[in-house]
Amino acid sequence: MPMAVTALAKMLIHAIEPPKFNQVPFVTMTARLAGVLAAALLLYANLDARDFDLELLFVPDSPWNLSLGQFLTERAMLFEYSWGAVLDTLSQPSTPFAVLLVAAGLFALPLAASVPIGRLWGGTDALRAVAASTGILIWSAWMTVYLVCLLFWALHELNFWALALLVVYLQYRRYSH
Repeated sequence: MPMAVTALAKMLIHAIEPPKFNQVPFVTMTARLAGVLAAALLLYANLDARDFDLELLFVPDSPWNLSLGQFLTERAMLFEYSWGAVLDTLSQPSTPFAVLLVAAGLFALPLAASVPIGRLWGGTDALRAVAASTGILIWSAWMTVYLVCLLFWALHELNFWALALLVVYLQYRRYSH
């Protein structure tokens, strides 16, 4: 699934990006970082802290006790998360400073990227650069949500076998060096 989404996103982004877009790493880097920050805000605001509690991960009524279909359509789908919940979280007086800092970064990064976009491209090429950056932001947000949720869902599905796989991997690394 992530490979198909990545291939589709890469194809669409390359179709709309202006000439020499990839030669300006600041623009693509800020879009990726903004996507990761957007995903962090969406996960923080839409999921409970108990969803990430390792003590509750392996119990039968775990929030990660989902079928593959539920996982793909509900938990790992970026567009199922509400920005309204993010706005509600940010408006609370008890919101942690780190969350407010992430929100500030989410708004500051695209503004910082607009400076080189405005200086390097003009007219429709600037709009194409903004569209390509937006595509990168959405792709990286989707990938971040998908990978974080995949980690917790896979740990729940593997149960104690996850620990066994970790021990085998650590032993492999220990004896291969």
